[in-house]
Amino acid sequence: MTLWPDPEVAAAVKGWATRSPAVDAGEYLQIRAMINGLTHGVVTPDGAEITVLERTVVAEDGYEIAVRVYRGAGEVSTGALLYVHGGGGISGTLDGYDRLCRYYAAEAGIQIVAVDYRLAPEHPHPADVQDTYAVLGWLAEHAGELGIDPEQIGIGGDCAGGGIAAGAALLARDRSGPALALQLLICPMLDDRNTVSDPAIAPFSTWTYEFNRTAWRARLGELAGTDAVPAYAAPARAAELAELPRAFIEVGDLDIFRDETLDYARRLVTAGTHVEAHLWPGLPHNYDAVGAKTPAARRALAVRIGFLATLLD
Repeated sequence: MTLWPDPEVAAAVKGWATRSPAVDAGEYLQIRAMINGLTHGVVTPDGAEITVLERTVVAEDGYEIAVRVYRGAGEVSTGALLYVHGGGGISGTLDGYDRLCRYYAAEAGIQIVAVDYRLAPEHPHPADVQDTYAVLGWLAEHAGELGIDPEQIGIGGDCAGGGIAAGAALLARDRSGPALALQLLICPMLDDRNTVSDPAIAPFSTWTYEFNRTAWRARLGELAGTDAVPAYAAPARAAELAELPRAFIEVGDLDIFRDETLDYARRLVTAGTHVEAHLWPGLPHNYDAVGAKTPAARRALAVRIGFLATLLD
């Protein structure tokens, strides 16, 4: 199978790789430093005024989770998206995703609630999903004071954040927790068993198979790859996907998460969930951060924004 990278995105990725330091794929701290040094490339439209509220949510174990609420200045929308940042579950920060959250709030006209969940290996699973679920409960409880319709709350994320969002959606279903209007899964990290390199994809990987193995080991420890891994950590392992919120799922065909993402979308459809799925040709993992200004990324972002805007319906 021959895959062809989008030339403009490939040039952006090459420039980013040239600027990035060499990384030992087995060292999570080096991966963390690389990812945390990446600022999302989207730009909030000129003239858009976004108000940012800083909040703290207490997790089940007493940990204080930092939360940021983004919304258009002078107006309060009725819909909100709880956004879970990417980074393999071992990296990523609220600051690194600040531009993206502002962009979503401005373009989609909804509120974005970003969660600073705890990272592995210092805080292995289930801390990531539990922190996210705690913020979801807080958001539903405080929707009225934030000007949010509790029936128009969605959850989403990219990379590990997409997987954590999917895991939190499963948890909300199983605990009869807050109702979710939708889930937005961007190149989600769903399956800890994805460890065998695909030679057709590997040359184009921005998030490599080696990074993936390191991240899953950090998050799951000795459980990684075994039948003991819970579905909340790796949603691809879920036996039942019925009664989940409608989903928007996207992935590039040069992303190592391509197959697990498409399979998850297929299984959601089979389980009766409404799914809008996009396979973007020529795009690798993290294309919208590194190559945000390219035509291919702008097209994909426009489609994503259109879906998020349905939280205003």
